[in-house]
Order: sequence, then C-alpha cells, then structure tokens
Amino acid sequence: MLSRVHTAGVTLLALALLVALAGCAGDAVNVGEQSSSPGALYPASLECVPGAPFEPDVDWEGYVENGAVEIAAQRVRIRLPQGDVPGFVLFGSGPRLPEATDPNTGWPCSDMAGGYLLPGHPYTIQDAFITDFRMQFRIAAYEPMEGWCALHGESAINPGRPDGKCQEIEYINGPDGSSAIVPASAMCDFCTCDSAGCRAKSAEEPVYAPNDGIYYVFDIGIEGDVADGTVKNLLPDISAAIGHFTERARFQRAD
Repeated sequence: MLSRVHTAGVTLLALALLVALAGCAGDAVNVGEQSSSPGALYPASLECVPGAPFEPDVDWEGYVENGAVEIAAQRVRIRLPQGDVPGFVLFGSGPRLPEATDPNTGWPCSDMAGGYLLPGHPYTIQDAFITDFRMQFRIAAYEPMEGWCALHGESAINPGRPDGKCQEIEYINGPDGSSAIVPASAMCDFCTCDSAGCRAKSAEEPVYAPNDGIYYVFDIGIEGDVADGTVKNLLPDISAAIGHFTERARFQRAD
C-alpha cells in the first residue's frame, strides 16, 4: 500500500547542483551559474526535442494547484491501469522523448542532465489502488532515465562503475579558473549499477531516496466526473525538511 512509501528528499546542496545541470547551454554547465529556483528542474517544454505533442488517450486531465512546479501546474494527464496494461501519468504537453543512444552525452538534450519531471514521458503507475471513489498510486521520478542508464553496461567512460554508479563526476576547468561539470557524468546519480549493468534507481519497497529513487505519491478522491486530492513529493528538494511536501491536484474526466 502507499503507506509503505517513505521518500527522503535530496539535499539543498544537491538541488543547487542539479539546477545548474538542467539548462541546455553546451557540453558542460558552469557550476558557478546556479539558480535557486526549483522550476529549473521541471522544464515545461524541451526545445531540443523535435516533434508534435504526445497526445495519447487518457481517463483524467487536470493540474497541480501550486504553481511552484510549472510543468505540473500547466497540465497533468492520467490513464488508469486496465487489466495487465499498466497506466501512466503524463506531465506537460511536450513531444514523446527520443530513445537514449549515447551514454557519453546528456539526455534528452546532449547537454542536459536529466530532470525530475520531463514532459513527453508516460510515467508508469505503480502500487495502484483504484476504486469508484478513490485512486491511489505512485510514480518513479527517475523512470525516464532507464534507457540512458542501461547504456552504461557497455560504456567505455568508466567500465569499473565505482560506488555503484555508471561513472564518477567529471569536471572541466576553464581558462578563467571556473569549474564546469560534464552533464553525462552528473546524470549517473540517477542510476544504480551492479554486475549485470546499470538501471534507473528504483525499488519495489522504496525507503531511502539516495538508494531507491524519488517517488511522487497520488491520493485522489473521485466524485462523478471530478477528482480532487493531493500529490506528495513534487518538490523533493524540500520534502524531507518539511515533512514531505504535498500539493493539491484537481482533475476532470477526459472527453
């Protein structure tokens, strides 16, 4: 049940690092150019990904009331599980994300170091409990990185995979003395590796975020064609500090 999910947030120091990595500005991102805005982790669109918006059939469409996470405040769609077919949650209105093909560059942009919520990826609904009047489930924040992480089973960057990661953080020193971090190396924090290869961090019984990944927990009440409830941990950088950040979510049945 959802009560088993105890998600620890990343630290504010890690947030500052990831925000700096989230921009598409070159092969490496200057560590000095950091932003305190969590919105940088949740792009409303990805200009580097061509194509038409991803518009699958869904059961519910709505938004998260708090505007701190722009992509969730704009549009959230839910397709519920049907038998053996898993459901999904889709944020924003971006095109379907491309397949990861190069473990030595960032993804989905070559100079972009992942992110917590990416438009264009159908996040698989997990641990679902659905009735006529309530829907409870969780989704894994790192799930979009699964294909990119898997490439590191054959990566030549750091085949030893120290500390269970696909490679160690790699820095570049500029002529002006500034430091830059290579996005592909920073993205390995989304992955976990063993003798069988690398995959996105996840766990059937998530307890500790640094090992198990971050999860967003939905608890939505249904009344006719309207659904109203909460989403927990959409701001993982401060979730642990204030007792798991919870935002209100509103949905209506899709046409």
